[in-house]
Amino acid sequence: MQQYRLADGVTLQEQDGRDGGILSVACPKRIIRLSSGGLKTVKILCGQISGPETAGGRTADFAAGLENSGILTRLFPGLRDEALPRMSVVIPTYNRREMLAGCVRSLLDMDYPREKMEIIVVDDASPLPVEVGYNGPSLRVVRLDTNGGPAAARNQAVKLAKGEIIAFLDDDCLAHRGWLRALVPCFQYPDVAAAGGRVEPAGLTRPLDRYEQFQSPLMMGQRQRKVRKGSSLSYLATCNLLVKKDSFTAAGGFDPRLRVGEDVDLCWRLLENGGHIYYIPGGSVQHHHRSGLLPFLKRRYDYGQSEAMLQARHPGEKRRLVYFPGNGLTALAAIAAWLLSGPLTALAAGTGLAVLNLIWQSALKWKTIKKAGYNAGLPQVTAAVARSQAAGLYHYCQHFSRYYSLPVITAALFTDPRLALIFLAFLLLPAVVDFTIKKPSLPLLLFIFYHLLDDIFYQAGVLRGCFAAKNWRPLSMTFVKS
Repeated sequence: MQQYRLADGVTLQEQDGRDGGILSVACPKRIIRLSSGGLKTVKILCGQISGPETAGGRTADFAAGLENSGILTRLFPGLRDEALPRMSVVIPTYNRREMLAGCVRSLLDMDYPREKMEIIVVDDASPLPVEVGYNGPSLRVVRLDTNGGPAAARNQAVKLAKGEIIAFLDDDCLAHRGWLRALVPCFQYPDVAAAGGRVEPAGLTRPLDRYEQFQSPLMMGQRQRKVRKGSSLSYLATCNLLVKKDSFTAAGGFDPRLRVGEDVDLCWRLLENGGHIYYIPGGSVQHHHRSGLLPFLKRRYDYGQSEAMLQARHPGEKRRLVYFPGNGLTALAAIAAWLLSGPLTALAAGTGLAVLNLIWQSALKWKTIKKAGYNAGLPQVTAAVARSQAAGLYHYCQHFSRYYSLPVITAALFTDPRLALIFLAFLLLPAVVDFTIKKPSLPLLLFIFYHLLDDIFYQAGVLRGCFAAKNWRPLSMTFVKS
């Protein structure tokens, strides 16, 4: 059975007169040389030729490496009704009757066999007992005596669950009709521990809703991806998360001490236990985002605070940032020129050094690619290197605005205000790029305003969490050469 396909933007080429082949990746531009054995294995994995199964051994490790690198995409064919697993949908709730009723109605309208699904609502000691407006054998409401938070409520529900797969959903979400059908095929593979899908806004009437449509931390993108620690997708949110009950139990469930970040902690423990987690955008739900400004800012602050707690539980985790040779020297030269001679000199110096570095790095890449036997023109390689370096600049500024801008800009104001202007530009660049690429239905200045508040309050939460836990690891990172 075919288990993989080449990822979007990846092509496989056989080399005339040579053994092996080449994998060409469009974005970011990469060339991967394959031996004759590697070429044959890729063809087997993608169903182009017949060959041995890939359930284990070196072939499975090879496939996992290519998948982790974004070369291969795993296939999850749909299941017939008789093959669908029994599901337990778990909804923790606290004092949100109207939203809960809408959430339950969306589940009852899903395209999933009713006899294979149960719904467990856990009332986390609401002031008044919750009412869902439905009674039936597939629904169970459990009321707790004391409020312990969503993690504890979910753990209690899993103890009562009869399904082999636990589907976690929040009470402020609405499930799409095909939510479960899109995600359960992942569990055909025994190495898959969890899966989740896209989280869309339930409405776009308020400006913050339209901002969250693209910038919410719950939005994981439009393409299938594998969750990996240290990558840009390192966890899935519990408002849309399916987990094998056995894997959940083996990992110890949610940590009830965490009221924010408990989903990150669970996903990391599932990965540490050897399970795989997949993001399948087709398995989507709608979420009522916090569209009031103060709740929005508080939530970002809370998210930031959780980083220190998560780092304490998982000390091996560090943020990784790709750097490109020559970029640091170019930035330092531009800053020095600004301070010594003004902005025009800095612009000229920075631009000149950036162009020279681009030419040099492109020539090195082109030489390497030619040596590998791939026919690529120097202009094509230069364009790819330029895109990569531009992406690198964006990520540098993104990390700066998210973790370091508050103390750095404050210190610059008291030492040299010209430096503060430079760092302010670093702070603004990610917002402008996000607006340009994502094209939200908001005015540019309003989008930048929300973007800055988002980063500032998240960073304030990170700093507060670091002080409280006396753990500064969230502010450190590992640099990885491109």
